[in-house]
Amino acid sequence: MGSTVALNYADHFKDKVERLILIDPASLGMSKAPWYISTPLVSDLLFTFYWRPRAVEKQMNEYFNPSAVSEYRAINEDQMKYKGYKNTIRSTW
Repeated sequence: MGSTVALNYADHFKDKVERLILIDPASLGMSKAPWYISTPLVSDLLFTFYWRPRAVEKQMNEYFNPSAVSEYRAINEDQMKYKGYKNTIRSTW
């Protein structure tokens, strides 16, 4: 997700960036987040009841070794215990 950071940097420091090459970017560019993501209560509900329950299963296709999914699930569950985790995920949306 570094493409968003690179695009933001290039936009703010045009005099320092001659070219920008993005390889397989996972970014929508400099777009503004939709209201349901930028509204904390709504995005918190979406994260808790929609995104989070589906996240591990949706990401299973990204694994070369399917046996790693259970380890990832355990790590993800542990991350949920930390205060601010939802805000971090919301910021990546």
